[in-house]
Amino acid sequence: MILMPQVVVSQRNTSFWNVLESKADPQAVHFDIAIDPVSDEIYLATDHGLYKSRPNGDDWQKLSAPTISFFQIRISGQYRYAVAAQGVVYHSQDGGVTWEESQLPDVQEIRDLEVLPNGDVLAATGHMLVKDDVGYFRGNGLFRSADHGATWQKLDIGSFNNRYVVHLAQDSQGNLFASLNEYNSQDGAIIYSPDHGNTWQRIPNPKFNGGDSELLTTNIVQVTSLEVDQRDQLHVSLQGSIGFMATALNLTNSLSGALDQEEWSHLKLTPNGYDWFYNEGYDLFFAENGDIYAPRLGFSFRLSSIFYLDHDERESFERMSLDPVMINDSPYFNFCRFAQRRDGRVFAVQQLDGQVYYTDHSLNPEPVLGVEDPETLQVFIYPNPAQDRLKLVLPETQDTRAVVIYDFTGRMVQHYDHLESQELDLNVSFWPRGLYTIQVLMEDTSKSQKVLLR
Repeated sequence: MILMPQVVVSQRNTSFWNVLESKADPQAVHFDIAIDPVSDEIYLATDHGLYKSRPNGDDWQKLSAPTISFFQIRISGQYRYAVAAQGVVYHSQDGGVTWEESQLPDVQEIRDLEVLPNGDVLAATGHMLVKDDVGYFRGNGLFRSADHGATWQKLDIGSFNNRYVVHLAQDSQGNLFASLNEYNSQDGAIIYSPDHGNTWQRIPNPKFNGGDSELLTTNIVQVTSLEVDQRDQLHVSLQGSIGFMATALNLTNSLSGALDQEEWSHLKLTPNGYDWFYNEGYDLFFAENGDIYAPRLGFSFRLSSIFYLDHDERESFERMSLDPVMINDSPYFNFCRFAQRRDGRVFAVQQLDGQVYYTDHSLNPEPVLGVEDPETLQVFIYPNPAQDRLKLVLPETQDTRAVVIYDFTGRMVQHYDHLESQELDLNVSFWPRGLYTIQVLMEDTSKSQKVLLR
């Protein structure tokens, strides 16, 4: 049952968040938002169906999908995917003009969708089974569609086949990640696939600094966020336990570090709490410029809402509140979803709220293209055109601060810093084919070069 909000009390941080004046449907509440990466058109999933607008959100039109509740929406090329209740996915192959329904077999609820570079779609499934007033995480594992959502086949993920899978993510190297809530006591997990989801391996439970001389290892009960940032760092927010001691953590690591059981780093939203129990995030969002948006839900109203970390500051998160929704006469900050326009404007919706918020605090810097460098300063990028791998040989005469890669629209797609070698060997087999600009930033100058992937 969905609790409907009664009123919205204004507590929004107006210096950070703005509200679109135009509404898709004055009677609708929102569940998800997505933006077409080519046209910048905005899509909304609501309890009154699906809506689309021009990039500024000032011209909403209702799409032809049924007037029912949609909880997620995904965009990939001309394909659109929208998740409804009871394991149903509506899919469109013409940019959202027409829609068809498909049913995942024996699935009650779909928790996440992830569209892969080869066009396959993965679906994570899970539901709560309530027995004797106790809730249990149950599900039917992972499903894959190889025909753009028309049909679905269950993936074999071994001992995790009938588990509650809550999040999906992927990195630039083609690795897939999935988070699982516990089935029995404290046996949740993070798993990954290096081969398009054909085989899956468990990532060891995170080790972290708990304030003692030895690292602590947490079991996993529930995962509230699983994301991969632009630098391919894995971010996990979880609730777990160490013996009889509860844990609540936001942790980050590289895939190789996690597999080698190296220490996970903390990413605390507030200074409150202990080194093993503090305010965890829900569905973190990483803007293209490196800013972080971390929704937080909890018993403390003061420690809830959205926490924001400026990529230039990197010191501490700041609370940037939306308007809370009133449910049963009490104010709540609810789950949030984010989407970003090509220029960097971030849009947000709060579930059960009827407003669309936006901020310009994460606008992308203009890429510096065609910079002339001294003849003695050479950056070698080969092969060009490239297919599967791309190698960069950086100048030894200057310290390289960063390598930034932009697609043909000027959108930053990858960012590498803290380089430990003068050579970069990149796996680009999963990147969309097209023209890219590679910018090498050095201490006193920069060099840019175009590369074609085909």
